[in-house]
Amino acid sequence: MSWVQTTVKLQVTERTATLLVLALLSLLSLVGCLAPVDAPVADAGGAPINRAPAIAPEQTTPSEGIVQLNANCSDQEFRLGAVDEMDLNDVLYVRWFVDYDGETNTAIAQDSLLPREQVTTRRVGTSFRLQFNSPRHFPNGLRTGANNAHQLEAVVSDRDFVSGMMPINRAIPEDGRYDHVWWLLVFSDDEDCPEAMSP
Repeated sequence: MSWVQTTVKLQVTERTATLLVLALLSLLSLVGCLAPVDAPVADAGGAPINRAPAIAPEQTTPSEGIVQLNANCSDQEFRLGAVDEMDLNDVLYVRWFVDYDGETNTAIAQDSLLPREQVTTRRVGTSFRLQFNSPRHFPNGLRTGANNAHQLEAVVSDRDFVSGMMPINRAIPEDGRYDHVWWLLVFSDDEDCPEAMSP
C-alpha cells in the first residue's frame, strides 16, 4: 500500500470518527432537551416537596417599602414584573389587599391568576391599578400625611385561597406556599397632580 493510500485512509477514518462523535453528542443533547424540566423534589420519605413562589424584587415597581403619592392624582400602577416558581405545574394565585387588618377590612382589591408554565421557572407577573377615589379601594376615604399611611399588599400563593378560614380571604391550604410584597402608601395633597397641570 502506498503512502498516499494510507494517508487517505487515515483521513477518512479520522473524519468518520469525528462525525460519529458529533452525532453522538447531538443525540445526547436532544435526549437532555426531552427530559422533564420540572423534576419533582422529594423529602427523605419520598413525598414531593412543594416549593414556594418568589416575587422578583428587582422587577417590582415601585420598589417595596414606603411610597410617596400625590392625593390629587387619580391612580397609581403597582406591578409584580415577575414571579419565580420552581414547580412548573403550579398555577399561581395573586390577591391584592388595601389596608387589610384581618377583622374589619378583609376586602379583596383584585384577584389575578398566573397560569402553569412548561418552559421556564420565571413567570410574567401581574399589575394592580390603585384608584385613589375608589370606595372599593378606600372604603373609609383617602387619608393624607405620614401618620395616616395606607398599606397595599400583594400575596402570591401556589394554591387557591380557601374561603371560610382564618385569616379571612388570605387562608391557603396546609400544603400551599406563598410570598408577598407590601408598600406603605403616604399621600400628600399639597401639590397639584403633574398629569392634570396644563402645559
